[in-house]
Amino acid sequence: MSKLPALPYGDSIGKTAQVRFGGLRHHINCTDGEFFDMENLTAENYPVLSVRERRGKKMGVSITQETTQIYADNGMFLTVDQNGVYCDGNLVVAKPKDYKNTIFIRFGDRVVMMPDKKIVNMKYKIKGWYESWPEQPPENPELYDAIAAKLFGKYHVYVWDGNEWADNGAFVSGIEAKVTIPKVEETETEASGAHITIKSAPENGWMEDGTAIGEMGVNNAIWVPFAAEEAGFKKGDAVTIQGLTKIKSNNKTAILKSIAPEIGLGSYLIFSDYCFSLPENETSYTETTAKGEITFSRTMPEMDVIFEHENRLWGAKGKEIFASKLGDPYNWNCFDGLSTDSYYLQTQDKGEITAGISFGYPRFFREDSMTTVYGSMPSAFQTQVTLLPGVKARENKSLAQVGGMLLWISRDAPILYDGSDIYVQDQVFGNWNISEAISQSDGKRCWMKADLGPHPDADGERLRAIFCYDSNKGVWTKESDPGVKSMTYMDGTVYALCRTELLTMNCTGDVEEEQQVCSYAEFGDFTDGSPNRKAVSKIQLRLEVGEGAYLAVKIQYDSSGDWLTVKTIAAGKKRSVYLPVLPHRCDHYRLRLEGVGDWTLYSMARELYVGSAMH
Repeated sequence: MSKLPALPYGDSIGKTAQVRFGGLRHHINCTDGEFFDMENLTAENYPVLSVRERRGKKMGVSITQETTQIYADNGMFLTVDQNGVYCDGNLVVAKPKDYKNTIFIRFGDRVVMMPDKKIVNMKYKIKGWYESWPEQPPENPELYDAIAAKLFGKYHVYVWDGNEWADNGAFVSGIEAKVTIPKVEETETEASGAHITIKSAPENGWMEDGTAIGEMGVNNAIWVPFAAEEAGFKKGDAVTIQGLTKIKSNNKTAILKSIAPEIGLGSYLIFSDYCFSLPENETSYTETTAKGEITFSRTMPEMDVIFEHENRLWGAKGKEIFASKLGDPYNWNCFDGLSTDSYYLQTQDKGEITAGISFGYPRFFREDSMTTVYGSMPSAFQTQVTLLPGVKARENKSLAQVGGMLLWISRDAPILYDGSDIYVQDQVFGNWNISEAISQSDGKRCWMKADLGPHPDADGERLRAIFCYDSNKGVWTKESDPGVKSMTYMDGTVYALCRTELLTMNCTGDVEEEQQVCSYAEFGDFTDGSPNRKAVSKIQLRLEVGEGAYLAVKIQYDSSGDWLTVKTIAAGKKRSVYLPVLPHRCDHYRLRLEGVGDWTLYSMARELYVGSAMH
């Protein structure tokens, strides 16, 4: 007797092995082997999954709860709070203008401090700080050893040149210089010396005995009643003269060719021939300050964006772009027709400039575009605007270089840019609203501290984390945020200023390591390639758990929110662990690994029963 026809059907038990573990992908399309969420894991051993290296606490650096910014260079640390700027704990600048947003830009062996417009001399590692010249300087100094001692209330750097401690100048100096000759009563003018004289003078000034040096110039000099060099002026400066009333065309900005030796109580400022106009048939004229004050100044523009590129400082504010004189961060108004000139451009593009960086060329960002400056000298500079998701307003601290790419925060998502193409990282960060980002790179990896929005489990609190992008692996990982306020880099180490301590993000050097690292890895939805109902029966892990550590394996079914502990694995050498799971029919499931201490996952296999499509 023949059997009735029937559709073939059979239940099956399958096993899926996984030996590659990806990075963070906080998105609904998170695939097998990627992580919907994680904390304190690293891509250093990719594709193996492991806990990040332990952070270290840098000892010997003075940090308080009020410290807001930090910068490291040449073995020294600059810290900022509302009372001042400190170098290795010594006050070098009192009452900074904006202590919450003070920035430092390296320029050769100097560091530019903004918005205070100061230069910090970081060429030499200071090995001793003194309130006055020490009675007993350091014994047996080596060549180029340096100390700092106060002279007239300011620290000066003294360098051992093999014979003596030579004065290398002030540790901190102002970029701008300004002298005002105040208004006085006309009858007091000659007695007070409150006047200037415009005339012709030798191009290189006079000897101390009054003998002329060089040929006589023509209408090129101003005698001023102050010591110009002590006031901060130097050869090559663009000096702005204001307040002249007799011949108003002499109010101008001109390039200072030289400063004559002091004669009496003043100086001669020597400019180019025919720089000034004189009354007809006169060889000089004197102007008093009876009608108002006269000022001599060297100024720096106000800038919200500033960086160094090919021996110039570049900056921007609003729609304006500036560049300093070549090799000279003190001068921004030198327009003498030379290749070393300063540079200025009033752009006409929509929106204000939000950030800038040196990346092959000077690059300036708006929220929806990037302006690149091409050329080797100011007369040949040209700009090109590229439409792309630019740097979000007030997120200029997110901009950093890592592995030959740029990273920044746009209005929609973090962006990676390789010089030609952009890679939007929206699928890495999903529905997190990234803001208040601070990025710092060691060249290979970049750490980005960020605010992620309201905390889902704590009303009124914010969720914060640190993301690490490994440029060699192309993988993002997520770490805990210890309260980072500022980050800096020096000698292979990224330092993070936290609440009352200085931590190393990549633990190197003479530091005190943290004890145990708490971590977790939450995989995305597993469907194992089938839309049918399924039930996990066993999980096999090949792993290693460090001494004193443990790892808990948990499972969640159908986004229920409840995590069921499968097993807690104690410390042990590299081995394979076979974990039975109480079967539970589901559409999809998630796995979560929670650990304390060091652990490494080499592979994972899941054994499961695949059933029908019926619920």
